[in-house]
Amino acid sequence: MTHYSGITTDLATRKATHKRTKEGFRNWKVANNGQPFPSREEAQDWEDEQPGEHHQGGKDADGDWYGYSFDYGVRLVIKT
Repeated sequence: MTHYSGITTDLATRKATHKRTKEGFRNWKVANNGQPFPSREEAQDWEDEQPGEHHQGGKDADGDWYGYSFDYGVRLVIKT
């Protein structure tokens, strides 16, 4: 299982893209109690502090910046 975190100005499109491209997509969460960060820089600082996989870079965009995270991949179930 992999944990992924990112930032975006378009949560709906970003979520749809990840659902389509990441097998086993689950546990979608929006950071900051669902509120946008005060700036892109603060959103980026939040992302940089998160564990797991990140997409670095990205283009500048106008609008409110949100942080998000989710898990994906195969879950291992060990029966004893």
